[in-house]
Amino acid sequence: MKKLKFIVAAIALVFFGTVAVNAQVESPKPEIAKVEKQKKERNPEEMSKKRLERLKTDLNLTDDQVKKIEKSDAAFKQKIESQRAAFKKMAEDRDAEMKSILTDEQYAKHQERKKSMKGKMKERAGKRGHNMHNRGQRPQQGSGGQEK
Repeated sequence: MKKLKFIVAAIALVFFGTVAVNAQVESPKPEIAKVEKQKKERNPEEMSKKRLERLKTDLNLTDDQVKKIEKSDAAFKQKIESQRAAFKKMAEDRDAEMKSILTDEQYAKHQERKKSMKGKMKERAGKRGHNMHNRGQRPQQGSGGQEK
């Protein structure tokens, strides 16, 4: 009976210890998760409208100017999409060429490296997004540089 009580107490201690430790552990990158959520919530059309409204009020634009800016923005967006499609095609062509040059094993390793680099780039972009409120400000230099 004592042995059973001891085992139950040990299991309870481990369980509650684990719960307490997990309650204290934060997500490793909460700021990245927040930025990713904000990116998903963004609506390009809505952002464009807000930008145009800010321009309209800040610059006292006329209705004619607003229409011209809307037309200019639409043309710009179309050019960007066209270039994005061309770039995607070039990347696919390059990938096909790499596949023809490399062995299957080398190509698989190459693909893994690309995937890893993409993940690192997203992580860095998330960190930059978190510090967007510091835009336009110079970073403070460490002890090795001259501070102004």
